Amino acid sequence: MPTDRPAYDGAAYAVDRARRHARLAEWKRVAHHASEALDDVQTAPYPHLTERLHRQATDVVLSTKRSTPDAERIQRRLRGMAATVSEMHVLAVRGTTMLPDGFDVRTGTEGDGDPRE
Repeated sequence: MPTDRPAYDGAAYAVDRARRHARLAEWKRVAHHASEALDDVQTAPYPHLTERLHRQATDVVLSTKRSTPDAERIQRRLRGMAATVSEMHVLAVRGTTMLPDGFDVRTGTEGDGDPRE
């Protein structure tokens, strides 16, 4: 499935925009872009990663709606979203439709997709 345009660019850009807005505490925009990233991967053939991204995006959106959003938590989850989208990209470039045998999903991420610090 390799193409001239890398797969999941839209989702990656949406997460990047969400991260920029989070640094500025623009929570409505963060929520919008987190949802946009999730929308961009709904047809991805990676249910394990789509589900992880759904959990991460839901946490981001709900966190932005709190009276006092936890900026650190939101940034951490957005980093996790970026890592999850990156894993989708790697699988897409390889032409893999499901998690391949021997693929290390923990590389660069914790169990919930948060990057190791």
